[in-house]
Amino acid sequence: EYKILLYKYPTSTELLYSWSSFADSILNNPKEADLARKQAQGLQDDDADVPPEAALQVELEQAEARTAGSGGTSSSDNRRGVMIRQFANWKKAIMRDEERQLQSLATKVLVGLMIILAFATTGFVVSDFILFKSMAQKEMHMITTIGDMRTSCVSIAFYLRDLIIAAWFYDKGKYTTIQQQGRMLSEHISEENFFIRNHIAVAEADEYFNVKTFQANIPKAGRWDIVNNTLWELGNDFSRRSDLAFSTTYEELKSHSFHLANISDAKRGIPYVWENFFRSVTPAYEGLVSIYVHEMDHVGHITNMLVTVMSIVNGVLLLLLTAIVLLGMRRLIRDAEHKRVVCLLAISLPKPTVKKLSNFYRENEKRLRVLEDEDVERTMMETAVRDDDDTGHGKDDTAHSADAPQDNWHLGGSVREGKSKWRESNNGSSRMLSTNDTKSGVDDHRLSATQVFDDSHPVPSAPEKEPSVNLVVPHSTERADNEENGTSQLMSSSAQKPEVVATPVGPTFVGSYVFNTISLALGRGSVSTAERRSSERARRNSTLGMVGEFVLRDARHDQIVNAALDKSMAKRRIWFNRRTIYVLCSCILLVLGVMGSSFPSRNLTSLIHLAPIVDNAGRREELARGVIVFARELVMADGLCRHSIQELSNALRWLIDELKSVDNAIRLGDGHGIGVGADKRNKEHNEVMYTPICPWRDDPSDCTIPEKQAASGKGLQFLTLTFLDAAESVLARFGLPPKGHLEDFEHLREPGYDHNQPEFLDINVELTRYANFTNDADLKFVSESFHGDLFQGYKYIELMFEREMEVILHQGIEENDVLFSLYVVALLVVFYFSIFRQSIHRGLSEVEACRAVIMQIPTYVLSNIEGAVIQEHFVP
Repeated sequence: EYKILLYKYPTSTELLYSWSSFADSILNNPKEADLARKQAQGLQDDDADVPPEAALQVELEQAEARTAGSGGTSSSDNRRGVMIRQFANWKKAIMRDEERQLQSLATKVLVGLMIILAFATTGFVVSDFILFKSMAQKEMHMITTIGDMRTSCVSIAFYLRDLIIAAWFYDKGKYTTIQQQGRMLSEHISEENFFIRNHIAVAEADEYFNVKTFQANIPKAGRWDIVNNTLWELGNDFSRRSDLAFSTTYEELKSHSFHLANISDAKRGIPYVWENFFRSVTPAYEGLVSIYVHEMDHVGHITNMLVTVMSIVNGVLLLLLTAIVLLGMRRLIRDAEHKRVVCLLAISLPKPTVKKLSNFYRENEKRLRVLEDEDVERTMMETAVRDDDDTGHGKDDTAHSADAPQDNWHLGGSVREGKSKWRESNNGSSRMLSTNDTKSGVDDHRLSATQVFDDSHPVPSAPEKEPSVNLVVPHSTERADNEENGTSQLMSSSAQKPEVVATPVGPTFVGSYVFNTISLALGRGSVSTAERRSSERARRNSTLGMVGEFVLRDARHDQIVNAALDKSMAKRRIWFNRRTIYVLCSCILLVLGVMGSSFPSRNLTSLIHLAPIVDNAGRREELARGVIVFARELVMADGLCRHSIQELSNALRWLIDELKSVDNAIRLGDGHGIGVGADKRNKEHNEVMYTPICPWRDDPSDCTIPEKQAASGKGLQFLTLTFLDAAESVLARFGLPPKGHLEDFEHLREPGYDHNQPEFLDINVELTRYANFTNDADLKFVSESFHGDLFQGYKYIELMFEREMEVILHQGIEENDVLFSLYVVALLVVFYFSIFRQSIHRGLSEVEACRAVIMQIPTYVLSNIEGAVIQEHFVP
């Protein structure tokens, strides 16, 4: 209240002197008291209109301040200075252990947070930059690149056959178009091979690509040579020789002679492609892509291990940190609460010491109340005289005192009755600030410090309630009485300096802050409006009230005291010092930590399952085009492909069966490394495969197939079955029954095969065979499918899987970034800065508050032994 009044009325000398007296006697702060007195004296010197009553009051207050509690001797003043300096010297020793333990706890928690953050950052870097971006993303890109390269190698052979047909049928325009397409495709193969070499990052794949050798048949002048090349060299040689084959001149290509001794290097590229594309090149790249598919499985194992380790270690670290914080906060924050410490100090003091302090504050209470009564009485008289002058009655109204005693109450009666009536009659004419309704909220009838610690003052059963003492801050007012309606109007004018300010004393300020804190902590006072309005019986029957009364009668029950204090302080403890807040925050951190490591990993698991699907989707395109190429060569049977009818039949049989197997694995799973098929995981795939739509066309609703009307508008799966039936029909009519079981195309020929057999030196052209491509519906449908709906549909499915792969990758990276950011924010901003640091700062401020309260105790009224008792309470 003093601080508020001093802020509003800094030039009031009466208020300054009152504050100086209070600071000197109650707060035990002589420096503050001297400063206020000097300020008031300076204002008095500048103000010539100071009334003599105010000067008299100043002299009385100064005299009272000099003699308060010490008898007014110079030796007492010296002793006060000595005691103040002595207590100031060991001020820092008060709760020094608690302060150091709080600082140590803050350091431990900070180190623990740094360890957790470093570990979480390591896990984030491993998952985000290594697993997602460095391994999964690159390996999936390599799988799609190699698959596209295999299909391009098969397409090279198909375009070379078209180039030869265009030359033999003298279609130069078509020849030029095919030549450009073929050379572009050769350049594309070279670029992809170069990309694979520059982005290869797996040790096994690097050894396979740059160290392991593969056999290739190289046509020379009049002979074939067998060479061993690395995959890097094989891919480059295939790209270079296929480009040479497409550069063969139109005139040379019209010749049917393919004798190695009589053709150019460019024309030798055609037999090279047919000899190696399906026997050496595509099998070698299939082996490379299988390494990356297996590497994706390895990424999955790393991911599972990382998730397990991250979850366990993060959970253990968080639990340890939570245990350290909870154990430390439970003890340190409780022990550092200054109200609890001061209560225990006051209860533990000997009764003689308590009586000395109680007598000291009781005498100061009486002295301050006497000054207040004189000041209030003088204010009432001046206000009454001023009101009489304003209404024109003056002294003549005294004659009517018998008839109207309520108008002359201020001329007789006790001071306290006058104060009460004056406050009632002037309700609203002056701004009053009741000490009961401001800071402590403790009723006037509560036990004072004297009653609490003095056996001669037993606890009253029904204490009388004294009238509240108000801080009167009057303005310059004029009152106009209205006798007709019985009301009064107040016309207030602002005043920089009040005329009179009553001394704010009363039960709230009676006794030191130590004993007021005891009263608050033990529940004898209340801090909320609901408690202030509760009945006296409810307060006396409350648990804290009964415990407090019992403890006051018998202070030997330390456990009951501690329990009562803990229960009382727990209700008033701020939110960030509560155990439930820390437990809740730790649970949130634990959940975020587990989610940060496990939730994004599900995207990696999806990528691992998607990798073989993407690989086989590209391989399905390769096999479908292989079926088309070898079905056409089986019908032509002119020796261009350098295979016999039996070899072509065996090869076509193997390609058809492999295409069926791969297609079933993509759709249904359980084969070729695929666990869950696309039918169970991709809705768009099912729409394309089983509904009458063609999203690869300009008009998706038009799915008409002129070559096979029965397959129109029935989905890509029905089109696949129709294609396989047509290929079976071609094989049955133009091929031979297969001999044995062909495991792979690489072993199509028996060991010791002679590449220089005479039947493959020249091509035996039979133009009548070309009529089959127009007359046979199945053969025409198979041949047209190379660029038709079947291949476009397969390509659409492959691109759909690649889009899904990109979505999963970006989703995984984004989720990983978001969850890691949330974890860091929750760990640092919420847990550390918003909760834990607040608790530590609150604990340290409680230590300082405890020291400040202890320094307010008037130790100069105690003996050396009694002062030592207080000191030993904190510094044993």
